[in-house]
Amino acid sequence: MTGADARLIALAAVFAACFPLFAFGQTPVLPIAGDVTLRLEPRETIVREGEEIGITVIFVGGVQETMLILPMGADPSAIVSFRVSNIASGREWIAARRDPRSFAADSRERLPAGGRRQLRYDTLEVRDPDKSAFATNLPAGKYRIVVVYDERNAFRPENRGWRVLRSEPVEIVVTPR
Repeated sequence: MTGADARLIALAAVFAACFPLFAFGQTPVLPIAGDVTLRLEPRETIVREGEEIGITVIFVGGVQETMLILPMGADPSAIVSFRVSNIASGREWIAARRDPRSFAADSRERLPAGGRRQLRYDTLEVRDPDKSAFATNLPAGKYRIVVVYDERNAFRPENRGWRVLRSEPVEIVVTPR
């Protein structure tokens, strides 16, 4: 078997694995060797109702230097978005970061091989999908938070890419006041 045959077989295996995801409308998130990984660290794992939820998003570079597309202020296109789900009920919220800068822009930032880039979100604003307003608190309960980085949502068309990364979920507990 030649190297070209082996690559073709590997490509066919990836296609076969992704086909069910495409068929049911889900976006596959495949780890790519040598690419960036995404981690999420809560500032506090236990907060009281009404307290701010702080998160740090960490990009870790792979074996090659890469470019990240990151929001420079407000992120209305949701390059970096959060999904918050109540573990007991399965109810899901969308979260964003509060940013006083109202302009929407994104920039390219270099991430060296093996390097780290942290984005600190001091306050996540949580939005109930049934309502249009954001709030800064969640009802008491245990929650799972995931961050999704999606270059396809870049504000500027020339920055749009194909890369979608999803972190492993982290858990926080919101206790009653």
